[in-house]
Amino acid sequence: MRILTLLALPLLMAANPPAPPADFASPQSPPKPAPFPIEYVNQGKFDPKLKGLFAPLGFQVEIVADAPQVINPVGMHFAPDGILFVSEWAIDPVTGNRWFEFKETFRYRDGSTKLVATMRKFAADPIKDLP
Repeated sequence: MRILTLLALPLLMAANPPAPPADFASPQSPPKPAPFPIEYVNQGKFDPKLKGLFAPLGFQVEIVADAPQVINPVGMHFAPDGILFVSEWAIDPVTGNRWFEFKETFRYRDGSTKLVATMRKFAADPIKDLP
């Protein structure tokens, strides 16, 4: 009987867990309402190149730059006057597309330093402005 009591004790503890600490038992904020339904439209019905791209109803998606004007884009930015800048990934002609690890020392305001490994390539990435 004593063995049965010891085996049943963990089961009873799992069935009735202890009350959470006061910090965790505080009342929660009310749940947020469900967002209004958004209808997404496949942009392929407007332009075959955009097949499979979905945008909310009322949004217009258009291609503003394509090869050969832009190759390997990795970033873009709009200037305040509306000019689009695109950053392209350039392959280093010397090293191919290999990256090399460099050790750099970061110096913080409090005077402490930290040695970190960074990756660097030797070719600069071109930035193009598109009208």
